Amino acid sequence: RRTGDRDAAACSRVQAAAWRLGLPFAALLIAAPAALAQSVPAGLTLETLAPGLERPVAFEFLPDGRVLFAEQLTATVRVFKEGSGVQATPVLSVPGVATDGGERGLLGVAVDPEFPQRPYLYLYYDVLVPHVIRIARYTLSGDLTGTGAGDLIGDVASRYDLIDDIPDQTGNHNGGTLRFGVEGLLYASVGEDGVPCAAQDSISLRGVILRLFTRTLPPGPGSAFRAQVTPLDNPFTAAADSNLRLVAALGLRNPFRFQIDPVSGALVIGDVGETLREELDLL
Repeated sequence: RRTGDRDAAACSRVQAAAWRLGLPFAALLIAAPAALAQSVPAGLTLETLAPGLERPVAFEFLPDGRVLFAEQLTATVRVFKEGSGVQATPVLSVPGVATDGGERGLLGVAVDPEFPQRPYLYLYYDVLVPHVIRIARYTLSGDLTGTGAGDLIGDVASRYDLIDDIPDQTGNHNGGTLRFGVEGLLYASVGEDGVPCAAQDSISLRGVILRLFTRTLPPGPGSAFRAQVTPLDNPFTAAADSNLRLVAALGLRNPFRFQIDPVSGALVIGDVGETLREELDLL
């Protein structure tokens, strides 16, 4: 696969300036006038269901229909329930998240496929000190089924790190989607960290889609080692390097968002371009 719209020869040069459009383009989208979003085709009605959110950059549905939102810069997870609105108290406020500019922050959220029997929430975020990207699991309690009147509550102290050393040397191209596949494995999209050609480095955990096994991780807080989260049928499980054994696909630039087809199990990946085009990939 290619890295952006550049040839192989360009990969041998330091080209930090060539990536300059990533952050300004994101800023342009964030700064776009809200009025642009109010124009809808005839026959459709625009209805605000969950007001008052702060940069809701990712969301996930609970089995009962409630929606979890990850707020990028406040590093909080909030929940919306039809008929009662957004829960006043955040589900979880994650400490130590890097929100120091660029595209960093709380970027991805996923719910365990066996929820609420396994009441786990998975988050993808940039850590402030040291600058790394972490994929972590948190335990939820309270109104797990959405049938009671109480709050849904996340426990900060329950953090269990699946991976906590993904490189994050620049403030853009951080990837950030978490989704469970039809086979029950957790997929995570990781950008190339604004580093030219890092997506061609198969062991750097940059520019890749990761595929992780979470089913047998112990409850409560802790930290996994690579073998615990490595599925035996990943493409590179025979590789000597433990990072490569986690990789399902490589050669991506910044797969900020992807979605999984619930019928075929295929991943539809939106890969960020530079000056000419964006890209959709089917994995």
